[in-house]
Amino acid sequence: MKTKIICLGIALVLLLSACAQGAAPDTPESVTETATDAETEAPPDYVLPDIDYAGESFNILAGEGYNESLVEGETGDALDDAKWQMQRTVEEALNVKISEMYTDFWQMTTTVKKYVMSGEGTYDAISMMDRFALTSAMEKCFVPIQDVETINQNEIYWGSNLSSQLTIGKNQYFALSSQNLHSFKRTACVLWNTNLATDLNIEIPYDDVFAGKWTFDDFCSYRGIANADLNGDGVYDSVDQYTYGTIDVRGVTSQFWQALGIKVITKDNDDMPQVGIWDDPKFFEVFERLHDLMFEGENNVSLIDGNVHNKVAFHDGRVMIYTAYFEAIIEARGMEDDFAVLPLPKYDEAQSSYLSRTFDATFYMVPVTQDDIDFSGAVLDALSCVGYYDLLPIYVDTVLKEKASRDLNSKQTIQLCFDTRTLDMAETFLFDHFGDQVIYDSVMKDKMNLSSFLEKNRKKIEKSLEKIIKSFTDLS
Repeated sequence: MKTKIICLGIALVLLLSACAQGAAPDTPESVTETATDAETEAPPDYVLPDIDYAGESFNILAGEGYNESLVEGETGDALDDAKWQMQRTVEEALNVKISEMYTDFWQMTTTVKKYVMSGEGTYDAISMMDRFALTSAMEKCFVPIQDVETINQNEIYWGSNLSSQLTIGKNQYFALSSQNLHSFKRTACVLWNTNLATDLNIEIPYDDVFAGKWTFDDFCSYRGIANADLNGDGVYDSVDQYTYGTIDVRGVTSQFWQALGIKVITKDNDDMPQVGIWDDPKFFEVFERLHDLMFEGENNVSLIDGNVHNKVAFHDGRVMIYTAYFEAIIEARGMEDDFAVLPLPKYDEAQSSYLSRTFDATFYMVPVTQDDIDFSGAVLDALSCVGYYDLLPIYVDTVLKEKASRDLNSKQTIQLCFDTRTLDMAETFLFDHFGDQVIYDSVMKDKMNLSSFLEKNRKKIEKSLEKIIKSFTDLS
């Protein structure tokens, strides 16, 4: 384990902020709602707690390589400098010294359990990927967030609408912060090669997007239009041209089921989670159509030879429609062809909002070994607040909108995707059954029989969820 001292703090759980399913409109919100449109007006002033912790250390345990908010100083890069300033602002306002110790990312659950069992009080906060954090929470390693009075979980910078999707029995165990950018980078979107579209006399459907009419039927309607066997060998492989590609062959199904308004885990009247897709015809229809569109025939995204060659093909101008995340916008800055940014489509026009999946979020928790949970909460709350109002505008307005997008419509749709982020508890709570690799291995590689797959695993899935509910019920 190696130590790296840096001026930073963290925030409690998952990192996102702002709007979620059903709560966001189809057009970008103003800065007063999202604090991300610097061209409209300045964000509101915020006031941090008037507390002097007399230089007390705030220590964080994190998995190495999975933190997007820690820097050692100014570099001249706008985003790094914003991160540094966020850290400095919180340290100076609360008079704390923030440091972080890194351990092996994939061993976090074992490390955290051993740490808690030791009874030590070294760490004021712990940072973990969502599904790892779930395991440690079930082992009673963390303080439920609703018990930390210094965390203002209803403030916009805690992403209350997204946080509410993670409640169990109306108890708030996880909250969503704005200071770590990892989950923001994993916001779903579509990149569209405008050069290929122009060559094929295809108009980018911005009018439909902004009118709320960009649907799954529309997305599917381009099937095969850009496919081309470029070397004429009669075999479609990684050197040819495709209509559809994806940044994540394993995760494309998860992107779509959430974009199309499907929830694998729903809530009953008592806010208890339950699997809601056993008899949902929409769920089965979407999977059948998506499998047929992207995993069969000439446009089989697996034939492009996985994620690496999907990305290479898009950057080389050989994929027209590329389902992606915000991080792909930055990765594509150097490509020769122009590209547009769109949201993933709705299921139909009746769907109230576009929905942009996020996944593999970084959670931050207060360990049960912490004697002063109000101290942890105060620092985490300050970091989330400063991250929302000072760091996120740089990421969205400067890095994505200005540096990475190439037209005004794309800037608007980046904001739209940001404002419509959502998640499905199944990807965290039932990852062993609904994680991207499991779905891909069990359903997408071979001739799909989703009904058989679910029926075969139903008892295991329900048993897993019951175990989680019982663990969290025992915490309250």
